[in-house]
Amino acid sequence: MIDPSSMPVGGGKATLTISPLQRADGVFTGDYQIRVFPYVFENENGRLAIVVSDASLAGIKQGKVVKIIGTATTIGKGGKSRHIDATATPLDNDRGTLKLWFMAGNRKMIFEPGYHLAENGAVVLAQTP
Repeated sequence: MIDPSSMPVGGGKATLTISPLQRADGVFTGDYQIRVFPYVFENENGRLAIVVSDASLAGIKQGKVVKIIGTATTIGKGGKSRHIDATATPLDNDRGTLKLWFMAGNRKMIFEPGYHLAENGAVVLAQTP
């Protein structure tokens, strides 16, 4: 299950929701939605691809902070792609916090959801208190 992660944006709030991610060939993929209230014209849907090598995944499971990168590609709006940077900070060997950031126009968007590595290789993100 995915809990949303939010950040303030000029008089409103942007909420990021990510579907459970599946890993294949060192890349976690899944769907995302960004909802911006009250600026609904800024809403966005798309696909995520986050690169996490076997070595990085092993480091996370050993409790090491790991920097990762990826891309978000919008569905519609011309299929625009943007670079994503992220840092995974483990709390134990299968859960922790994820800080991810990217540029949306001139604004740096920063979200900090929790994550959980599931048995089947999926990643489930949950908002941290």
